[in-house]
Amino acid sequence: MYKAWLKSIAANRSLQGADFRVLLTLIASTQGATAEISQAEIARDLGIESSNVSRSIKKLTENGIIQKKYATGKLIGYRFPIEDSEQV
Repeated sequence: MYKAWLKSIAANRSLQGADFRVLLTLIASTQGATAEISQAEIARDLGIESSNVSRSIKKLTENGIIQKKYATGKLIGYRFPIEDSEQV
């Protein structure tokens, strides 16, 4: 089910080491369909600067690997558009 999604991530040449580390942290923090973890928590867990986490989140979002999830205008987490990629 996730093969196509994972293969597309692995083949994405624009992603670097920190991007993969952030993505894995998001996946590990997923409850239900949403990764509910702040960028500050990711930075602390990985021992990297918040600005690097922000850049990785931006890159992952721009590449369609994650989507930001909002509730009442507030960012509450990130979701993975796996179902969307399976339909392509």
